[in-house]
Amino acid sequence: MGHFTLYWRKISQRFSLFVFKSKKKQPIIHLFSNGAISLPKNTFVSIYAVVVAQLVICALSQRILGAEASSHPAFVEPANGFQFDRNVLNGRGQLRLSNATGHNAVLKLRGPSEEETFSWFLRPGSHNIVGIPDQDYTVQFCIGDGWVENKRGINGAWFASDHGCSQVKYPARFEISEEADGVYETAQFLTLRDIVRETVTNLPITRQLFLSK
Repeated sequence: MGHFTLYWRKISQRFSLFVFKSKKKQPIIHLFSNGAISLPKNTFVSIYAVVVAQLVICALSQRILGAEASSHPAFVEPANGFQFDRNVLNGRGQLRLSNATGHNAVLKLRGPSEEETFSWFLRPGSHNIVGIPDQDYTVQFCIGDGWVENKRGINGAWFASDHGCSQVKYPARFEISEEADGVYETAQFLTLRDIVRETVTNLPITRQLFLSK
């Protein structure tokens, strides 16, 4: 068949051009990703070369299309109030929360260790989380829409449309207090708002910081 060189010319994300050239740098065969073949006049090309080239085109096309199809496939959205971690809520603290962002939220109460950190999936509306152990927590949350595969997310998934993350500047303290008429556990009240800039109560944070252990 002679000496030929295979060139790859990318002309778009999906379509590429394969060009075989001879020693004289004359195009021998043009193969496009849609399977079309263009042969110059008075040129003999080995049937074997054509078949091999076509198989290469098909294999690459299927690989590219397959990669595109599997890029961030949609995941089933977690149930409202779903707890991502498996840490035990064995306390008596109570968090009454309103998600007023208009978006879904992932809320995290960050304790002094990973085993004392809790996170939930919360849709817009009111929520009542009970069983929070006594101690101080850093409150962080991220908001967004949709839920897709993402290895850099939480449990292998994250928002398809991420609207940002925030941290409440002041810790949420849960503790038992003894009064004359009985023993009481702290109930904290929190409202999540669609604000990603710094405010009197909130500080914007990165998703990497939110997801860190």
